[in-house]
Amino acid sequence: MDIETIKQRLQLPPLKDYETVLLALSHNSYTKEAHENQPQLSQKLRLQHKRLAHLGDGIMNAAVTDYLFHEFPDADQGNLTQKSQPLKERRKGAYWYALHVGLDQICRVGGSINETAKKGDMFGEMFEALMGAIYLESDRNFSVARDWFHDQCGVVIEQQISRKN
Repeated sequence: MDIETIKQRLQLPPLKDYETVLLALSHNSYTKEAHENQPQLSQKLRLQHKRLAHLGDGIMNAAVTDYLFHEFPDADQGNLTQKSQPLKERRKGAYWYALHVGLDQICRVGGSINETAKKGDMFGEMFEALMGAIYLESDRNFSVARDWFHDQCGVVIEQQISRKN
């Protein structure tokens, strides 16, 4: 899938470089297969993907906290923590967001991954990497990543909160 299609499907904000987005949307199985004759490059790209996911996890969690803070102005700290728990839980929330924005339809995955394996951790990590890429390529502007997340995933947050109540 070309970058223009990805930009439209994900409704990405203007960014400096979309190569980082492509890396975020490339599972390590794809990277390993695509660069099997260049093991050092493959390893470097897989490391960068993991680093993006780590960064994106923090950005995503901050965006969830920001969303709840503004949507529930009368909630106390304990209530906000309770609401945020399932949304931040070990890639569970990231998986919900990934499916909501359609990452399962556009990510690059290696042939060694079967359909049942394409769940949870894999797409959750790719969503986190995408959040990291948006943050980095917007000149580390949290508000760009946060606003994209709120626009694309606010409905998922609302659904999960209403299920819990």
